[in-house]
Formats: sequence, structure tokens, C-alpha cells
Amino acid sequence: MARRFGYSCVSTSDQDWSLQLEALTKAGVDDRDIFREKASGAKRDRTELRRMLDQLREGPGHGLSGQVRLQAM
Repeated sequence: MARRFGYSCVSTSDQDWSLQLEALTKAGVDDRDIFREKASGAKRDRTELRRMLDQLREGPGHGLSGQVRLQAM
């Protein structure tokens, strides 16, 4: 199985990561490959998202699932 990466972002410290992290783990993402970030929707510089995207390589098998809003980058 190909290595999987995940990105989890919450906008406030009182939001709960657990649902996002559980979904990524169930999708086969190793905890070491989950990039976590606290950032408001207005923040355009997503350091952890950029770090995750830097890990991706061109080729088959890449995709996005779940509630993805990459247009907010």
C-alpha cells in the first residue's frame, strides 16, 4: 500500500481534532504522517499544509477525500 498523508486544521483552540484525526487514521494515514495546524480561515499561509504537499510526488494514487477546502489556501 502506498504511503498516505493527512492534514488536519482547526481554527480555534476550543475546536476538537479528534473527529478529523480519527477519520484520517481510519483512512490508513499513519499518525506520523498527519500534519496538524491551528489557523483561522483568513490565514493564507498554511505552513503544515505546505509541508504535507511537499511530501507528495507525481504519480497514480493521489487524491483527496473528506471535507477538503483547499481553495481556502
